[in-house]
Amino acid sequence: MADERGKDIARKIGRVLVFLILLLAGTAVQALASQGLPRQVLVIHSYHLGYKWTDEITQGITAALQEEGKGVRIRYEYMDTKRVADSAYFALLDATYRYKYRHAKFDVIIATDNDAFDFLKAHRDTLFPATPVIFCGVNYLAPSQLAGEKLITG
Repeated sequence: MADERGKDIARKIGRVLVFLILLLAGTAVQALASQGLPRQVLVIHSYHLGYKWTDEITQGITAALQEEGKGVRIRYEYMDTKRVADSAYFALLDATYRYKYRHAKFDVIIATDNDAFDFLKAHRDTLFPATPVIFCGVNYLAPSQLAGEKLITG
């Protein structure tokens, strides 16, 4: 009984987090639209397609941003760090994203969970300079993790 109640509370907290990230993302995209700027959104998921948390976040982001109209282009990356998460792999991801997105300009990046958040903190300035980041799902966030960071919220 207590285990089911804990799961129910966790689901409710997850829904609140999804709502908050969608609110932040929608606000950012609306601000860009009001300026007449292109609306290019990159979502970097820590985990893989088919992982319940990731899929629910994807559904929420897609639904919220589609309401903004056809002018929003969303690209998704899945880091797959539930399966592979060592320094060599992160170096490969850095090289892959550097090549893949060398000509891309994003208006906002959404990072889901700790690995995507930490990866962007370490590599955003070289991969996506001056691009705002909105994060969600970061566990045990301490104010020191945002010290000195610019254009990042969650």
